[in-house]
Amino acid sequence: MAGTVQSTPVEAGRVQGRGATMSRGESLPPQGEVQDSSRLPVDQLLALIEATDQLVGVADDSGHVIYLNPAAQAHYRALGFDEAALTTADLFAPEAFEHYYRDIRPVVIRRKIWEGDIPSRRPDGEQGTMHVTIVGEPDPRGGDMRWLATIGRDVTEERQRAAQLATPEVDLLTGLAGRGLLRDHLQQAMARSVRDGHRFALVFADLDNFRSINDENGHGVGDKVLTAVADRLQAQVRPHDTIVRWEGDEFALLIDPVEAEVSLVADRILSSVREAPVELDGQAIGITASLGVLITRGEGDVDDLFGAAETALYLAKSRGGDRFELYEEGLQEEIRQHRALGQELAIAVTRGDLEVTYQPVIEMASQRVLGVVAEPCMKRDGRLLTEAELAPAADVSGVATALGWQVIREGVNSEGQWFRQLGSTAPVLHVAANRAQLRDPEFVRGVADLLDEAHLPSGHVCLDIPAEVLHEEWERVRPQVDCVCEAGAMLAVDHREVGEFITEPGGMPRAYAVRVDLSTPHDDDSIRNIVSAAARAGTRSIATAVNDMDSLGRARDLGFDLVVGGAVHSPISAAHVADLVITRG
Repeated sequence: MAGTVQSTPVEAGRVQGRGATMSRGESLPPQGEVQDSSRLPVDQLLALIEATDQLVGVADDSGHVIYLNPAAQAHYRALGFDEAALTTADLFAPEAFEHYYRDIRPVVIRRKIWEGDIPSRRPDGEQGTMHVTIVGEPDPRGGDMRWLATIGRDVTEERQRAAQLATPEVDLLTGLAGRGLLRDHLQQAMARSVRDGHRFALVFADLDNFRSINDENGHGVGDKVLTAVADRLQAQVRPHDTIVRWEGDEFALLIDPVEAEVSLVADRILSSVREAPVELDGQAIGITASLGVLITRGEGDVDDLFGAAETALYLAKSRGGDRFELYEEGLQEEIRQHRALGQELAIAVTRGDLEVTYQPVIEMASQRVLGVVAEPCMKRDGRLLTEAELAPAADVSGVATALGWQVIREGVNSEGQWFRQLGSTAPVLHVAANRAQLRDPEFVRGVADLLDEAHLPSGHVCLDIPAEVLHEEWERVRPQVDCVCEAGAMLAVDHREVGEFITEPGGMPRAYAVRVDLSTPHDDDSIRNIVSAAARAGTRSIATAVNDMDSLGRARDLGFDLVVGGAVHSPISAAHVADLVITRG
């Protein structure tokens, strides 16, 4: 999604309901380092906001609209909405929520200003494009936004006219060709392929976390990074291949014909981007990229091929970046379904409509409830979608971090209630922490603050972390892991190759528990070795996905301490956890 980040910190004023949005006589946030005497009174700025023909609105993080200026009121009144009961789901198209969680929220939660285009609803009922500037006030406890303020204008016709204009032949920043040349060369490649049957590849490359490079270092540094990447990519293609700057931090390559194994070509491109940090003004900036690769013999039309490569790129980025994905038949429909569900999920997260259930963790020897796994679920078409069904949509839509925060917040609050009821016998709360969450210092500080506020003793909350995060990104996530451990959290590692993690030194924290998913193929001897290593290290072993009697018997034979799954107990609500713990003794 196109957008820019301004590095000016935002110091928010008070927003106090529709019509009385800010305290009279206060000053609005400064735009840069300005003296108090240069700030305009809120009265004057409010008059300006009320008079502008741009659409200005303020909403809380649950999507409830708490202010609209007259222009925005007229706009949404024309759409037939009751302005007294508006939510952001009325204001914006479903795709905008995906953009919000993937692109906008990570910026504004750090008190930065985001500017760019988002899909909108127009008075004629059609979907349009609005250019907006967004600021917000993060909750000081972390994780949530207190409010968001948006000013925007409809640019639908403007963008349509721009799209019809010829694209520049050369990108002035990088010196690469423009996308118009790629379209011409792709049409020629398709025609040749129809004649002689050879294959060619269309590759879309997008830089990972480029927004944060701009945010932390400024657009001048970002431009130099783009130029360096363009040079590296150009070095990987043959003279007759085509490389263009597609848009923003996205590049496209036409490799025609494909002579080598495509995976080797993709790996070479990825290596060229990450091979060495870009050295700028004495600082080293590490960069990686995601690739979407389409191999074809020219079937379909040009836009179909562009869409297929973009779909593969979308999948690569949703799976963490610094990787490539090959387009396969049916992938577009799969991603379309994930995105559709993801947009619904994003709206549900915004509204707080999700439910959190708790899967009991049962001790094999005593049958006591020693823990619960907090999992999100959402009602859709008359049935409850589980975490396993929501996870791919959450990743694709960018809502995973916000979803995880809601689950952790509700789970920790529930754990506090159980501890007050049950004391030391309260079950350990297990909550998942993914790669994106552990990379985010704000997210982790929010979790630490939650633990402090809940007044829980150490050892009552356990973060379930993929082992590959600790193996591959330990130096990057260690400060965040230390932060939550110092606040009293424990760690459970979800990976079957975890024996090294719990037995070898080297500064890594010892896991409270090792999780093994019995629904995936595992060699029983390897699992026994992991369970034995865990026991020697004083670490619990948990068998997950124990959903039938065969897997329960297998977990018992393999010597697991704890089991989780439908064969031992179904998920329950927070209100029933304490009763189950008491009943099980």
